[in-house]
Amino acid sequence: MEAKLKAVTQLWKIEEIQCEKIQRELQSVYHRYTVLTTQLKQLSELRQTVGQNVNKENQLCSSILINANQAGMMLQTNFDHYEQEKDILNAEYRAIKNRLLYTKVRAKGLEKLVHQWRTIQKTAKIKRELFQVEDIINARLKSKV
Repeated sequence: MEAKLKAVTQLWKIEEIQCEKIQRELQSVYHRYTVLTTQLKQLSELRQTVGQNVNKENQLCSSILINANQAGMMLQTNFDHYEQEKDILNAEYRAIKNRLLYTKVRAKGLEKLVHQWRTIQKTAKIKRELFQVEDIINARLKSKV
């Protein structure tokens, strides 16, 4: 029983360490997600600014229109790429969160098992001590008779 308890305790510690690693990974993905969201907002504002600047020009020449169109296409391409990356990070975040929940459940189960086995050990030890005390009392009674 002692070997089993030691093994389960080690497994429990390993699961706790794994939970901490997954939590750090989750924080990293969340940080990247927030940075990407900020960049998307800035890119959206820049895209609106480019469109407004072209409309404010009184004299429109073909080179300005071509440059504005190319800039708009490049911004749209970047915007689409960032949107896809944001979706990928969101999916990765959900997957890591599910893995974290699974690991926490396993760690909690191992913790309960360790506590149950320790309780069983304590109970067995108390019973053995009681039997020893009874044997001592019975031996003294027999010797007096």
